[in-house]
Amino acid sequence: DYVLRNMAPGHLARLQSVGVDDGHLNLYWIGRLERNQKCPERALTILELLHARGLDRTVLHFVGEGEERPKLQVHVRKHNLENSVRFWGWVDFDSKTFPPLPRIHALLNTSNFEGIR
Repeated sequence: DYVLRNMAPGHLARLQSVGVDDGHLNLYWIGRLERNQKCPERALTILELLHARGLDRTVLHFVGEGEERPKLQVHVRKHNLENSVRFWGWVDFDSKTFPPLPRIHALLNTSNFEGIR
């Protein structure tokens, strides 16, 4: 038997119900910051496309850690996205006290694949 633990539905519902309403359109990317499978750089492309279409109050929240974080941070600085991207690191969603994350409006899945191989 395999047990797959993911964000849905309990953790996402918690972010939707207890998240702080900060007036932004908050996009979340949750997972390991790894290029080959998870492709977090695609989330930055999505953010830039939304900004180009006038949705400049959109904020992308990366929740997770991995080897791609430094490269993503360089991209954010190079493209002046510092006010539109937040890196939260690893968050324990099972904890009774987790950071006051903004309310989630959409979850981005940019992975090439998910699941058990």
